[in-house]
Amino acid sequence: MRGVVRQERFWPRFARFLAALARRTDADLIHGQHLLSIPAAVAAGRALGLPTVATVRDYWPICPIGTRLQRCPTTAHCAPACQVCCLSRDRAALRPIVRALLPYVRANLARRQRALLDADRTIAVSNHVAGVLRAAIPGLAPVVIPNFIDVPAAGGGARSPAWDADVGRGARGHTVLYVGKLEEHKGADLLPAALAAVPDARLVVAGDGPLAAAVRRGCAARGVALDLLGERPHDDVLRLMGEADALLFPARWEEPLTRTLLEAGAAGLPAVALATGGTPDIIADGETGVLVDHPADLGPALAALLSDPARRERLGRAARARIAAHFAEDVVVPRVEALYREGRRSKV
Repeated sequence: MRGVVRQERFWPRFARFLAALARRTDADLIHGQHLLSIPAAVAAGRALGLPTVATVRDYWPICPIGTRLQRCPTTAHCAPACQVCCLSRDRAALRPIVRALLPYVRANLARRQRALLDADRTIAVSNHVAGVLRAAIPGLAPVVIPNFIDVPAAGGGARSPAWDADVGRGARGHTVLYVGKLEEHKGADLLPAALAAVPDARLVVAGDGPLAAAVRRGCAARGVALDLLGERPHDDVLRLMGEADALLFPARWEEPLTRTLLEAGAAGLPAVALATGGTPDIIADGETGVLVDHPADLGPALAALLSDPARRERLGRAARARIAAHFAEDVVVPRVEALYREGRRSKV
């Protein structure tokens, strides 16, 4: 029902609003940035004869909830049975209702995909997202242009081995930072076991979520020193990145292109991460950070990184250079503007 109200009923109204706004402002192009805006933006552009651009930042064109999580290893990814399990949140009472609504789910996904096919240009934020879209939507040819960050702001924190007093660092050795929601798809449940491989390390968590208590219990059971800070302002997170020894990024889901790794790289903070989704676009394994394929490898990889200060320094410098070369505002924005000019020419 939320989909009907926020999508099918919303898109036509929003398209009329955007068309009126485009006329009033003499717009040259309409760029949609999200599931809620792209179908409306494309409809408005077609009505006015204006070029349209759509940016896809997750998996909403092919997944009802946008995450492409595979909840059932024995069920084909996004098969009807998988969708029933996902949309019912594995609650048996809801399964018959979800099963009955699958025709609507399929029609809704078809409308999302048609909007992308009708757009003049589609941007995917990573090579992984682009590959998923190409495989699932015949005829779609997305161009890869990543999200950008303010590199000077993200890298402005001084690199220091010492935590400020309010963070609670004691005399123990290395500090490992985790930034994000404490949820299963983010790999938060993997944190205690990974840190247990580095007995002298302290885990600092900037984030909150349903697994907070489980992370606290898991760390206590394994003797892992933990600072559970909860959600912190963005400036605080950047400061923490400037003070940590390593970032741990254990996300299970196919992260499209996470800002956390972009900002950590800009701060020169080396990361150990699962090689999921668009993460390999950011981290070149062994050159700007460490990628592993299996959760069990996170702890050993983290221990090896923390035991080698020279390697950490080398990876941090290389990460900073890579972010500046590929993800800085002055690098990415001209690529978007070039796409705009190309779209305008195609309408002339």
